[in-house]
Amino acid sequence: MDPHLSDATAASVRIAGAAALRLELMQEAEQDRLALKQRPRLWPLVVAILALVIALPVFFLVVRGSLQQSELRQEAEARLAEALWRCNSLQGREVSDSCHLRANAEARGIVLVRSPDAP
Repeated sequence: MDPHLSDATAASVRIAGAAALRLELMQEAEQDRLALKQRPRLWPLVVAILALVIALPVFFLVVRGSLQQSELRQEAEARLAEALWRCNSLQGREVSDSCHLRANAEARGIVLVRSPDAP
């Protein structure tokens, strides 16, 4: 047998093996790239969760503030209704009108200055 033929055959086998190994590695690399592309990204989910975590306490504070404001408004309306009821029960038009003016001014947050002659 020709010694060169066996060396050439062995070299061909080595080259073919190296080429097959390279092809296999390239296929694995391509599969890894495809797997990375197909994997869902987590950052949109994390951003959505953070937005929700921040939005819930803000919503709670807004609703709580509006409830407190509503309670204060109802309390002020009740005080005004009671003051007007007392003013209507007073004797004399002048005293009753003065009482109405004071009650309405207090409801608006205006402080009336009494003259020394007024009762």
